[in-house]
Amino acid sequence: MTLSVVVLTRNEAKNIERCLKSVQWADEIVVVDAESTDGTPEIAQKFGARVIVHPWEGAGKQADFAISQAKGEWILMVDADEEVSPELAREVLKILSNPSDRVAYKVLRVDLVLGRWLKHGGFYPHYELRLFKRGYVRHDPRPIHRKAIAEGPVGKINAPLWHYTAEDFAEWLLRNIRERGLKRNGISYTGIVSVGLKLQVLFGSSFAGSF
Repeated sequence: MTLSVVVLTRNEAKNIERCLKSVQWADEIVVVDAESTDGTPEIAQKFGARVIVHPWEGAGKQADFAISQAKGEWILMVDADEEVSPELAREVLKILSNPSDRVAYKVLRVDLVLGRWLKHGGFYPHYELRLFKRGYVRHDPRPIHRKAIAEGPVGKINAPLWHYTAEDFAEWLLRNIRERGLKRNGISYTGIVSVGLKLQVLFGSSFAGSF
């Protein structure tokens, strides 16, 4: 069984090296880049990736396009801000060498926020469908967060896929605001409460109290 690792990128120069170093054991690495301007494609090529530049179509459509460019019998989807742990690599190779009736697998995604493993607040454990046999998975064509849909039995892998969500507080806060669609001229009460609750999980009630 052959494996293609597929990575979607757009201005991921600060993350892509760590990501691609963790998947050098794959048969093929395909990076579909949405017209980066920070040198992401050049970095990816240094680590053996086949880079295809393709305008952003939304998360689901972009993922399906990227899969269509891969040659492997199995696909492992990895985000640029993620790192495949050695334990996960071993589990993937074990699955490929011992075929079963499962056509896809959900992987344990572990969030690291400000350098900390986010174990509470509903963030852990969290599984995402990332490993699958070609032709058995499609993606919901939603514009932001992709959702993989499998046509057949799905297994589960408990080895971690490390997700580096933010390296500093400012980046993390801006991401939360952006993902909640808050308007430029004001922040909704719901958004503030949500951010405050997450701050409480991370730093304790004294830090988040001002929210």
